[in-house]
Amino acid sequence: MLVRANIERTKGGAIVQRTQCPTHDHFIGFVNANEATARIYDNGLTACYVNHTTRDLFAFCEGDVTIYDCPTRQELSRQIYAHSQYFINS
Repeated sequence: MLVRANIERTKGGAIVQRTQCPTHDHFIGFVNANEATARIYDNGLTACYVNHTTRDLFAFCEGDVTIYDCPTRQELSRQIYAHSQYFINS
C-alpha cells in the first residue's frame, strides 16, 4: 500500500508537500539531487534551500521536510522571505 503525501496550497498558489527525512545529511543529498543550490540558511537542525530554475523551496526542520513548488517568482520570493524571517530571526 502506498502512502500519499498530504498536498496543500498556499494563498499564493504554491503546492506544498510534507514528508520526513531521517537526518540533515539525507536532506542535503535530497537537495543536491533536486539541484537546489541557493542556501537561505542552514544550522544543521533547520535548513532552507532553493532551486530558482524550477521555483522550488526545500525546508528541513528536525526531520520534517516541506517542499514548496511555487507557480511564480513572486510566490517563491514570498516563501523565501517568510522562511528566512521565521528561522533566522527565531
